[in-house]
Amino acid sequence: MDDKHFWEVITGLRRDNQGDIAAMTQALASQLPGISDPVLAGFADRWSALSDQADSWGLIEAATVAFGYMGDDGMNDVRNWLICQGPEAFGRVLGNPDCLLDYLSPAGADDFASAERFTSVLWNAIEQRPAAASLMTHHSPLRQPSGERTDLSDPFAVQSKYPRCKAAHEAYLAKPLPTFFVSLKEPESTPKRPTPSLSNAWVSRRREAHSS
Repeated sequence: MDDKHFWEVITGLRRDNQGDIAAMTQALASQLPGISDPVLAGFADRWSALSDQADSWGLIEAATVAFGYMGDDGMNDVRNWLICQGPEAFGRVLGNPDCLLDYLSPAGADDFASAERFTSVLWNAIEQRPAAASLMTHHSPLRQPSGERTDLSDPFAVQSKYPRCKAAHEAYLAKPLPTFFVSLKEPESTPKRPTPSLSNAWVSRRREAHSS
């Protein structure tokens, strides 16, 4: 499967499910049993290749500036989420990672987790179909992310390269924390227990001593 065919599948899933990745995941799960092993292997190969292509310092840094340290698993979710956004978003964000926020919902970084479930459906299908797995040809290289690194400890460098991601992070930090009120009153249905008294216990022991 070439990139053109792969992106047609992703674009079709997005169109039919209004871009909702949870709905796209359900649609993918229903379609996978009906496709041949070579097509499944080709789709998985292209997914892996595009994920490797998105493994860049620019994307890592943009996500880090906006949301804090993501870790390897978190960045894997970011790359998978980006693929789910379709070819236009994929190319635009890799060209200018600071526009990452243009494709996120108000849920922000929580969007990335939905892509983890999407890829789980794909890789579970590969695991359950050894014939398809044997046809895969892409092997991810062991390498550092592509592109040049930016010193994220330098506020001027961050402001220059990732102004929108930095502004989003600062806006998030400026939001007031939610206030919670906890009632310390016991529920009315809970019977009140008498409070133990050391003096009562002492008096009862004195009475027992006198009676003996």
